[in-house]
Amino acid sequence: MKAIKEGDPNENGKPDEIPYASEHINYMRGYFMNSFMTYTNENVWIDDNGKVRACYTEEEYKEGLRYLRRLYAEGLILKETFVISNDELITIGENPEAPLIFSATAWGPEGVVKKAGPSGRWFEYLTIPPLEGPSGIRYARYTGQYNAVSPRYFITDKCQYPEVAVRLGDFLYDTEATIRAYIGPEGVSWEWSEEGTKGIHGEQALYRELVAYGTQEMNVSWDQMNHSFRSSHFRLSNEAAGADEVMEYLNTRNPDIAQKMNDYPAYNEIMKYYEMKINYEPYAYDEKHILPPLIYEDKKYEEMADLKAVIEPYVDEMFARFITGDADIDADWNKYIEELKQMGLDRMLEIMQEAYEDKYK
Repeated sequence: MKAIKEGDPNENGKPDEIPYASEHINYMRGYFMNSFMTYTNENVWIDDNGKVRACYTEEEYKEGLRYLRRLYAEGLILKETFVISNDELITIGENPEAPLIFSATAWGPEGVVKKAGPSGRWFEYLTIPPLEGPSGIRYARYTGQYNAVSPRYFITDKCQYPEVAVRLGDFLYDTEATIRAYIGPEGVSWEWSEEGTKGIHGEQALYRELVAYGTQEMNVSWDQMNHSFRSSHFRLSNEAAGADEVMEYLNTRNPDIAQKMNDYPAYNEIMKYYEMKINYEPYAYDEKHILPPLIYEDKKYEEMADLKAVIEPYVDEMFARFITGDADIDADWNKYIEELKQMGLDRMLEIMQEAYEDKYK
């Protein structure tokens, strides 16, 4: 990062390089904290004794904050990273004069540049493995067997035709409904694969993308906001058109062929699968530390919603304040912990513990 800030890698003669930015506070926290501890997708983890604990109150979390504070103080993190919108970040990423953002934590390259956009920069961002922390910890954040995104489907007591609503919910798990909701209508955004074509998994392909996901026309799909069944087998059954060319690029990182990737709509899935296999799967932490999905009784569900509504924004706020220097990591740490307790952190963990033991023990 220092080499980027102190050099001139975009060769425009200006000190305008941004060594690091983040699409979302959670992506930054998840990437960097896993060099110090087990930091899960739910911001809580299960220790070796089966106890549910908050990641953001551990001493290792405090050490991670110190590291990020140093990066920020040295100007290596985009100054506005905690207040900037995603659209504003992409505007910076698509700066027409020269590339400015040299590394980022995001859902994908589309977090900082336009997906398959005219600048071609989307194809130039590839992954790096987790960083190794001072004690040798080097984890990749992942969800194990549990989905990273979990849209819910509820049928309330106000529904006039609940049996029809149940059938609709069931229909959304259908393969064709899943593809249409994901990327759009057949013949426009995708088509069924012909016999003999191979998917990313090397078996018979199921469907072929005609446009790269994220570049489909507006309002032709639900854009993954509905519940659906997109298992790994389903995703890997995407027809691997151009796989040899894509793999050549991923293996060589040759910038001269980066823009050719625009010819292959399946690039997104091939790239993310391959990059995950080489740079993240080897560093996955033990799945026993992941808190599985929990089901609460009605009253406890309401209580959990109330607790999370005050605790989670405060954790995010203090993460930003500690890193920017608005709060002192050492002087204000005990006050931070006490405030979380006052907000009901212990009670929230207690409810989680009970639900975890009821379902999984």
